[in-house]
Formats: sequence, C-alpha cells, structure tokens
Amino acid sequence: MTSAQTSTEAPRRRLNFKLAAGIGASLLIVLAAVAAGRPTYALLAPAPFVGWFVWRQAAARMAFVVVGGLLVLVSNTNHLTAAKVVYFAGVALALISILRQRELYADLRQRSTSIRTLAPMTLALGALIVLSLPVAHAQHTGPSPWLRDAATYGLVAAVPLFIWDFERNASPRLARLAILLLAVGGVLSGLSLLVQWLGARGVTSTRMSLHLLPGQFLPGALALFLAARAGSASRGRGWYALGALAIPLALILAGTRSLLSLLVCVVIVLVSRWKEKRTLLIWSGVAVTALVAALVALGHSGHPGPAKLSHRITSIPHTLAHPNSDASYRLRANEWHVAWETFKAHPIVGAGPGHTFTWSCRSSGCQTATLSRYDLDSPVTFPAKFGLLGLVGLAFVVFGLVAFLRARRPTAPHDAWLSFTWYLVFAVTELPFGWPLEQKDFGLGLLLLGALVVQPAVPAVAGFADDWTTIRRRVARPTRASPAR
Repeated sequence: MTSAQTSTEAPRRRLNFKLAAGIGASLLIVLAAVAAGRPTYALLAPAPFVGWFVWRQAAARMAFVVVGGLLVLVSNTNHLTAAKVVYFAGVALALISILRQRELYADLRQRSTSIRTLAPMTLALGALIVLSLPVAHAQHTGPSPWLRDAATYGLVAAVPLFIWDFERNASPRLARLAILLLAVGGVLSGLSLLVQWLGARGVTSTRMSLHLLPGQFLPGALALFLAARAGSASRGRGWYALGALAIPLALILAGTRSLLSLLVCVVIVLVSRWKEKRTLLIWSGVAVTALVAALVALGHSGHPGPAKLSHRITSIPHTLAHPNSDASYRLRANEWHVAWETFKAHPIVGAGPGHTFTWSCRSSGCQTATLSRYDLDSPVTFPAKFGLLGLVGLAFVVFGLVAFLRARRPTAPHDAWLSFTWYLVFAVTELPFGWPLEQKDFGLGLLLLGALVVQPAVPAVAGFADDWTTIRRRVARPTRASPAR
C-alpha cells in the first residue's frame, strides 16, 4: 500500500469513528430514556449530532440559540425543565466553542473591532450576574428562580460573543440565515402573543399556551428591518412597507398599546428612507383605513370580547389625558412604586434576580394592595434587582452599544445599521411600559440584527430583495409544467 493511499484512508477512518460514536451515543440516550420510564426523553437522541454542528459551525450556533430560545424560553414557566437544561447546555457549548478561538483574544487588542467595542457590555452584565447569586441567596431566593431571571441577562451578555462569531465567519449563507430567522421568529412570536391575548379575553375560543416566545421586540426588529429595506429595495417597496406597518398594527389590535412607539418608529424610518413619498402616503392611508374599518367592525360585532378590545384601543386618547381612569395604568403605577421602595430598601446591590417583590403599601401610605410577582412592568425593576451597582453596569452597556454603532457605521450595510439603531430607539421608548432587558426576545433581536450589521458582504443582505422579487414573480406567473417526453 502506497503512502498516498494511506493518507486518503486515514481521514475516512476518523470520520467513520465519529459517526459511530454519534450513533452509539444516540442509542444510549434512547435506552436510558426507556429504562428510566421517560420515553419522551428519547427525543434527545439527535443531541450528539446537534452538539457536533454547534461546536463546528457558526450557522448552527446561530440557529440553535435563536430557535431554541424561541421554543424553550416560554415566559410563563418559572421552573427548570428538561428542555431548558438541554438548551442551556447547548448555549454553553456554543459559547465555549467561541471562547476557544484564538482570534477572539487577538481582536480584543485591536481598536474598532466588534468584540472590542462590545466587551464592556459582556463584562458588565457578566459581573452583575455573578455578584447577584450571593445577593439572591441572602434574600432567600432559590436557585431555580434566580436562574430563571438571570438567564435573560445572560443571553444579552452573550450577544457580543455571537456577533463576533458571525463577523469572523461571515458568509452569504450566514447572512441569509439571519434574515430568515429574523422573519420566521418575528412572525411566530407575534402570532403567539396574538393567539394567547385574544384567547385570554374570549375573542377566540382557544386558550392554549403556545410553546413560542411571546413578545414584541423580536416582531419589532422584523418590522424595523422591513421599514429600512423599503427605502433601498429596487422593487417591492410597497410590500416591505405593508409588512413593516402590519406588524405593529396587528399587535396594537391585540391590545398591546405600548406598540404605538414601534408604529411611530416604523413610520419615521419609512419617511426618512423613502424617496417616493406619494407611494408611501398611499400605503399608509390603506393601512390606517384598514385599521379604522377593523375597529368599527369589532365595536359593532356584539360579542363582549371584541367590544372590550375595541373599547380598550379607542380609549387611548382619553387614557393619555387621564391616566388614573385606566386600571392597567393604575397597576403599572403600583409596580413602579413597589420597585422603587425595593430599591430604597436595598440601594447598593439590590434584591437580586428571581426575588419576589413584596411591599406593604399600607406602611408607605399608598391605597393599593401588596404586589408579589417577578416581571414588574417598570424600568425601576433593574435598580431594584441590582441596585446602584447595576446602574454603573448599565452605563457600560449603553457605552458599548453606542461605540458599536459608531464603529460599524462606515462598513455595515446601511439598512441593517439603520434598523439596529432604531431598534435601540424603540427599546428606549418602551421604558415607560417596561424594562427591555427583562424580555428574552430583546436579546434575540439584538443577536439577529447585530449579525446583519457585521456582515461585510453587502450583496448578501441585499440579496433578500432579489429573493422577494423572485417569489412575487413565481406567484404572479407560475411556471409551466415541462412536457412529457
């Protein structure tokens, strides 16, 4: 046997060994699940192959984190499940595969790199998470509630590492995957919120809990990206504008009135990026007309659910003029009060993540009942959990994001940079209604838009417009079947 033949057969043996090891591990998982009396755990059989792809491929790391977060991080589950443990293990594997790359530490020593500008964000949030563990333990907070709450901040802290990974392994395929995940994730999470909200208010008959991440930031990222694309796409501008306007309008119809800030951001991006203002006015007029027609139809349907929904939306002007007349605003004011009193009681390090906020309103003079919950809809939630130390860390987060935008503006695709910028503006305008870092879809939106910002191949992002045009042509003119031979 020659040396050439030996060199060609050696890789085959190694590849077969890896394949056999993966098959063996999968069979072992199936046998362990059956032996333990948990046959559903047999679904973890592909885990060795998924782990191998996550370890080797940047596209697999992106897909796993986003899709896994969309399906696993359901906001209504406060305890650890097997699916969450597997997801956290996969994210840890992805982070280790990024941290082992020597180029990461070389880029830390260079100016204007993504990891250099965003490093303060990761270090600040990482330090807060580590220090919050003994603080939460001192407040008698269990490890499961702490992990449930700290995981959200951990996801945001890991976003800069994934953005660097996308930039270092940039390719047209990776850019298209980011756009696809942004579109699919935004639509699915928005539909999940719609179904759950309408079902809880009797508008629809279903009350099922969809295993998708309900939120408004991931659909908001998609809406802002479509609005930015409408200003530069050579064709299909009307479709981009309609999609950008339909997302916040649909969420507003679902009763999420805080989405008005997203609607304003989308309209401003469309106006600033659109040269043909007449076309924009036509599409905006169509969207507003459809909204008014839907409100009229809901109000006259006679069903108590749509009537309540219609009243909630049409009462927005009166609510803005008289906030005390709305029960939800009174509840939000109570949440602000509880978070503020908690911050005053623990001003330096806060009460820690996972803490159940309780405050006796009688002792503080307010007329509302004691509040006890995790997800307070107030920006004061952050200092209540992390104290003044958290505010110092937040300053590093803001500094890192601003430095990232300044450093990437000359080289980033302008549409991605514009949508990422307005995504942060949208997060700031949401502060009267809640705290963005508390929402997991905010981290996923940062991850996907950041992946598009660092793509150096502009045609890869612009190719989305070509794909859209191709789809429209196929729908309008279906291809003829080839004649039989």
